[in-house]
Amino acid sequence: MRIFSIFILSISMVFIGQGIPTDAADIVTLNLSPSAGKPLFPSSVVSNDIDFIKSTDASVAYCIAFQKTGRAKMVDKRHNRLLTLNVSFFVVRFADGTRVGLWVHPDLGPRAVILHYARHVARGLSHLPSAMRETLSHVVIHHGDETAFAEDEEHFFVLYHKNIDTRLQQHDLEETIFHESVHATLDDRWSRDPAWQFAQAADGAFITHYAKAHPNREDLAETALFSYVLLTTPERFSDSLVAKIWQLVPNRLAFFKRLFLDGQPLLRQIRKTESC
Repeated sequence: MRIFSIFILSISMVFIGQGIPTDAADIVTLNLSPSAGKPLFPSSVVSNDIDFIKSTDASVAYCIAFQKTGRAKMVDKRHNRLLTLNVSFFVVRFADGTRVGLWVHPDLGPRAVILHYARHVARGLSHLPSAMRETLSHVVIHHGDETAFAEDEEHFFVLYHKNIDTRLQQHDLEETIFHESVHATLDDRWSRDPAWQFAQAADGAFITHYAKAHPNREDLAETALFSYVLLTTPERFSDSLVAKIWQLVPNRLAFFKRLFLDGQPLLRQIRKTESC
């Protein structure tokens, strides 16, 4: 079964970067302003009413194609069993030439149910910057009600269908997909990089309590969502919140400004478009 979408690449005037210089001359140019400020929120995605990413935001058109059923490593936080039979393999092909696999557990049910969740996930993926989507390998979709998590070295993340339902009801699915995609596509490259670690140390504060509790694992993804929205659609935040974020984490904002706004369109042609 194939689902088609007209391939029209949405145009955006914001940009994403290829990399950040990490030599000492570049690092020391960051503004040193340690702050003792308290985190602004418990967490980035679910602890506030901010609609960070909207379904009407710029996106890349896509189509979803069924490939096969077969055996796959379906990582699941509920147990240590990895290999699963009769997994449904889909591929989402985007108009910018990127592609992301969707690996759906057979317990999710019949094809109509599987496609329902595949469409929601594909729509969320379409809002990601092309450079992040290029790195993302696949998304695992399980039956169940656990929270999402990601694997940075293999560049994938895991969702559970009831949690997808919850995040849709709360208008948080796009934010969840962005957060987990940061883990899956940026953590491996940047979380231990001197430029990021210097920015963390220079700020001396965290934007959420979740980031503060897990600085090595969650700070990059937590701060990335606030930074991405502040840098590309700042009108989503109140003026007072914008000022607080700049005061709290100025060096990490400078880091993400170099990463996201370095002269390349956020949504750009990566390679030739593939049809379904």
